[in-house]
Amino acid sequence: MYSFDLLDEIERVSDAAIALSPDQMRQAAELSRRLPDAEQWQTYLNALALISFEEWLRGRAREVVLNRADCSLLHPSYAGTIPAVCNLNANQFRLCLIATGNLTDTVSVPRAAIELPEFVAHFYVAVEIREEQQQGIVQGFLRHDQLLACQQSHPLSPDADQTYSLPYDWFEQDPDRLLLHLRCLEPDAIPLPEITRDRATTLSNLFQFLTQRAVNTGLWLREQWDEVAQEVAWVLLPPTATSMMRSPVQSSFQRSPGEEFAAIVQQLERSGLRLPAQARGAYRDWIMANIPLRLYAIVGEVPPTDQRPEWSLLLVLGAQPRTSLPQGISLQVSDPTGILVERTLDSQTTADYLFVQVSGTWDEKFLASITLPDGERLTLPPFGFQPVRGGE
Repeated sequence: MYSFDLLDEIERVSDAAIALSPDQMRQAAELSRRLPDAEQWQTYLNALALISFEEWLRGRAREVVLNRADCSLLHPSYAGTIPAVCNLNANQFRLCLIATGNLTDTVSVPRAAIELPEFVAHFYVAVEIREEQQQGIVQGFLRHDQLLACQQSHPLSPDADQTYSLPYDWFEQDPDRLLLHLRCLEPDAIPLPEITRDRATTLSNLFQFLTQRAVNTGLWLREQWDEVAQEVAWVLLPPTATSMMRSPVQSSFQRSPGEEFAAIVQQLERSGLRLPAQARGAYRDWIMANIPLRLYAIVGEVPPTDQRPEWSLLLVLGAQPRTSLPQGISLQVSDPTGILVERTLDSQTTADYLFVQVSGTWDEKFLASITLPDGERLTLPPFGFQPVRGGE
C-alpha cells in the first residue's frame, strides 16, 4: 500500500514530466549521430534536455523568448566535448542545461561552464531525462552568483572527467521560480565574468585544458604509457638518450632519434640547461602542412618548493632528417593563466631547433602549440605529470 507522501510524489512527478514525441526522440538521435561514437550518448541526452526545456517553457511562459543560435549543442566543436547545453539564451539570460539520469545527491556540471567566461551561465538548470519513458523533467536551477557563494563556503575540486559535482541541495528545487527570474530580473542583476578578446591565452587553449585528457608523462619514468600517449603516437626514448650517453660524431642524417636527442641535450647543457635526475624523454613525428616535424619531450621530478612535489617539461621542436624548420615557425607553452613562454625561429636565429622548458607542481598541466609562418596552428593534448609509485 502506498503512503500519502509517496502518492503525492508520484502525482508531482507526473504533473512535472514533459512527454517527448517519437519525432522529437528521433531528432535528438539524428543530432547525436553527427559525432563520434563515444560522444553520441551524452549528446543525445543533451538534445533531449534542450527539447524538454523548450516544451516546458512553451507550456508555462510563452512570453519568454528562447534563442538557441549560439547554443553549444549546435556547434560541432563543442557539442561532443562539453557534456551540457551551454549558451542557450532566454530573455537575454544565458542558460546552461545539465542533462541528468536518475537524479542523485549531486549534479555534474562541466568545468568549462563554470570557469570559462564564454560558457558561464546566469542559470544552471538540471533537466532529468527518462529516456525509456520518453520524458523530461525540469528539476531545479542554480544562479551563478549563488554558485560562487556556495563555492566560497564549500570549495570544490574538479573530478577526473573535468566536471564539478555540485550538491543538489545548492539548487532551487522549485523550477517555476526560474520563470519568475526570466520575466522580472534584468541580466545585469546576476553579474558574469567579462569576455575579453585580447586575453593572452586564447579560448581554444583554455577549452582544451578543461575538456581534453592530458598525456600522463609521469608514467614515462616507469616506461609505461597511458591511452592518450598511445593515441598521439609518442615513442619512448631509452634512458641513455637523456642522461650520460654521448652519441658519436656523425651526420645528423645517420642518427637515430635517441642519438639525435642526446646530441641536442649536450648542446643545451653547454648553454647552462640542467635536466632533472632520472629524466625520461619521448618523441613523435608528424607532418603539418607538408612540413615533416619532430617534437621531443623530456620530463622528470625536480626538488620541491614548500614541500610540494614538482616536475619539469622540456620541449624541443625540430625537423625530421633531411629537412629543416621554416623561418617564422613558433613553439608556445601555456597554462590556464596564459602564455608562459614562446620561441620563434627568425632570421637572427642560427639554431636548428626551438626549445622551451617549464616547471610546476604535480597538479599543474601545460599546453603546447605550434604555429606555422602562414598562421596554421596545432595544439597538442595537455601534458600532465602523475607518476605511479611502487606498490600503488
